[in-house]
Amino acid sequence: MSYLKIKNVEKTFGKFKALNNINFEIERGEFICFLGPSGCGKTTLLRIIAGLENVDSGEIFLKDENITKKHPAKRNMSIVFQSYALFPNLTVGENIAYGMKNKKIPKDIIQKKIDESLELVGLRGQEHKYPNELSGGQQQRVALARAISYSPDILLLDEPLSALDAKVREKLRNDIKDLQKKLGITTIMVTHDQEEALSMSDRIIVMDNAKVVQVGTPQDIYENPANNFIGDFIGKVNKFEINGAKVMARPEDISLADEQTDNFFMGTLESWEYMGSYYRLKVNKKNYIIEVDICRNKIAHIPLKKDQHIFLKVERTLGGGVEWS
Repeated sequence: MSYLKIKNVEKTFGKFKALNNINFEIERGEFICFLGPSGCGKTTLLRIIAGLENVDSGEIFLKDENITKKHPAKRNMSIVFQSYALFPNLTVGENIAYGMKNKKIPKDIIQKKIDESLELVGLRGQEHKYPNELSGGQQQRVALARAISYSPDILLLDEPLSALDAKVREKLRNDIKDLQKKLGITTIMVTHDQEEALSMSDRIIVMDNAKVVQVGTPQDIYENPANNFIGDFIGKVNKFEINGAKVMARPEDISLADEQTDNFFMGTLESWEYMGSYYRLKVNKKNYIIEVDICRNKIAHIPLKKDQHIFLKVERTLGGGVEWS
């Protein structure tokens, strides 16, 4: 039995089709990412699951119960927004307690929940501070603490890291994943960031143009994309010919070659970028511009010069449903 089931869900805003026949199932304890470009429908779908938007047609089941028309407050789900949505005039503890007070939960239980949730997100001792006394990353941790304090059936995250700088985002990304596994909360996160989706999720639901276009593990989505859109959206794909054969390969699946072997080819170095741990080379092969990622240590001894000949080998070609064109 699936934990959450989305069946034939559709949503239209005026003449705009936001969701088109959406179907998938989620198991208890999974971390799921809705991944796709802006306007593809992922946030609308999250809001429909939360009950913040109504469906035009279709059904939503949670633990085998039809919750399609159930009020948001009755769904036992918590949502964390990109904007944190904290009350500026309330302390950290008061922000966490706000919803529980409205539910008439006893004070001693509320205090216990505050202490437990702050401990879990690494903000123990910050209960009496106000939001403007905290960094953006700390404010997002408070929003997360508030969300998990309810012990929700499903935790919904609407691009919760996009407003943070890169270093804080990476740290919080790891912390959220660790917390989710520790608590075992079924979690759905909306993101347009492929790195977030690949590193955090158990499975990714890729969306495009109001439809679900592929569901799979991060590895399967990356290595076996179902179509050209997914192959190009999640990472980069090179398309070129070797000895008449049409080849598709990721930049990291092409290596330097010392001698002629299978899938060996020669090109002309057009340009290169230093990316820290690796160099990204752009190599011209008979008017195909091929991007190649080479580990810094493997290329440090080679003096890079524009228009020099460079010998490369395809280590792995791309699988899945991508068609060469």
